[in-house]
Amino acid sequence: MEVWFWFKLVTEGQLEESADKVKLNENADVADFRKAVKGERANDCAKVDAARLGVFENEASWRNNNNSMKASRKLCEEKADLNISRLGQDDEESALIVVVPPTLTILKEKHMAYKRMSAEASCRKFLDAVANSLVADYDFKRSFGLHAAISDVFRAIDKSKWKPRNSAVTISLPDFFEQEDWGLLRRLNSKVNLRIHDGALPKNSMNKSYIVLLDSECNSENRERVSKIALKAQLIAEENALQVKDETAYSSASSSAKSSPD
Repeated sequence: MEVWFWFKLVTEGQLEESADKVKLNENADVADFRKAVKGERANDCAKVDAARLGVFENEASWRNNNNSMKASRKLCEEKADLNISRLGQDDEESALIVVVPPTLTILKEKHMAYKRMSAEASCRKFLDAVANSLVADYDFKRSFGLHAAISDVFRAIDKSKWKPRNSAVTISLPDFFEQEDWGLLRRLNSKVNLRIHDGALPKNSMNKSYIVLLDSECNSENRERVSKIALKAQLIAEENALQVKDETAYSSASSSAKSSPD
């Protein structure tokens, strides 16, 4: 007798909304199921061997980082102790979860995207750290209360709106660094701003837009809210077109793609 098995794919850490299904013999095991899924979803699994597909009993098992099912496990066997007797057979809600591991190419592309984002973030951190170090000796208008941005420093110099905090400061703000140093700081600031404020969402290897949320803000409610904002702002054509990732998972996946030390 043949049996239908529901499943959902996970690609690049994202669980698809709708379930798919494959038909197998009732004696089929996980290894048979993997091969059937690879055949049914050939495009999504094109660069991955069937044996590398991770199969989980349900969404909760996958999200809790439980071990994937063993290749020899029979899909129709009774599991009364786990209250699981019809793995993937009842309806879409009982769908098995199939995780497609990223290929080396995708990992490298994700790592390059992460490195680019890291370059922008680290340059911005460096520039603003320089600005805040100057606050101790120079008084000028700051955009963030006690903290200064490098743009505050440039504005103070360009408009001559600064003053030393005490008589011990004998070097003027414009002369604190050499002109070549100021030139480098201004170029870095300009280039980082162009990258960050280019008005385009970053895209993954599948050309799908994404955002990496801070861990402190990455919950189901905010994920949905960010997608709705992006849709209303016409950054995406449909609500599910934006991948919302958390920074820990994204940075971990990107770091694992390193093939050699930088």
